[in-house]
This record gives sequence, C-alpha cells and structure tokens, in this order.
Amino acid sequence: MKLSIITKVLFSFIWNLGLILPLLSHPLSAFPIDQEIFLNDPCFDSFDLSTAAFGNALDMYQLGEIEKAEQELRIQIRRCPMSADARAALVALLSSNGRLGEAQSHWAAVEGLDKRYTNSDWLLNSSNWPSGLVDALLAFLAEEAQ
Repeated sequence: MKLSIITKVLFSFIWNLGLILPLLSHPLSAFPIDQEIFLNDPCFDSFDLSTAAFGNALDMYQLGEIEKAEQELRIQIRRCPMSADARAALVALLSSNGRLGEAQSHWAAVEGLDKRYTNSDWLLNSSNWPSGLVDALLAFLAEEAQ
C-alpha cells in the first residue's frame, strides 16, 4: 500500500514537471519523462494512464510527430469519449492540417462538454497546453467566428 502511495506522489511530481518544462520551451526534456511514466509503471489507475497518454500526445504534437499525436488522441477519445481535452486537442490538430470538416464535428462535442475551450484567455493562461497546440486551436476559433 505504501509503495502505491509513494508511486502516485512521485507520478504527480514528475507529471507536473512534464507540464512545466514545455511551458519553459523545453519540450524535448519533457517527452522522455512522460514516456517513462506511461510505458513502465503498471501501478497507475486508468485516470493516471489516460493523463499520461494525453500528455504524451501533446508532447508528440509539439515535437512535430503529428501522425503519432493524432493516433494517440484518437485512442484517448475511444477510451474516454467524454474527454474534452483530447477532443479539443484533436480539433486543433485536424484544423491545422486542413481537415476542417472533421475538426468541426469534434468541436461540436467539445462545446457540449467544456465551454472553457472557447475562452482564449483560459487557453493561453490556464490550459497547460504546448504553445503550438494553443495557437492551432485559437486559429480554429478565429476561423469559426467568421
């Protein structure tokens, strides 16, 4: 039992470090951290694994591994269809690749799940997303507003 609690505290620390490093423009440093957590520790419950996998997808996007990021986001959406985070990230990814129709379809779900994604201030200051993904979603929102 103690090992599980210690492991979860360590996970939280490393996960938060993985969130902070990309904000400091060090996505290459964060990527291996998320990979280690996600691939090597069976102690985490499904929420922890989902959170790590989502962070992994964000890192892949920021590093230019768009196809892998899309694949991971789609897996997340299949596992948790009510995940506004994964759907909003997929909207940003799809729209930045010119797949506007599919992006709009996912956006309809995002709007019903979490209104924060329509707020540019929240996206810029509170979402903990990599800047490239935030920019892509803001561009999508600007396009939708026209």
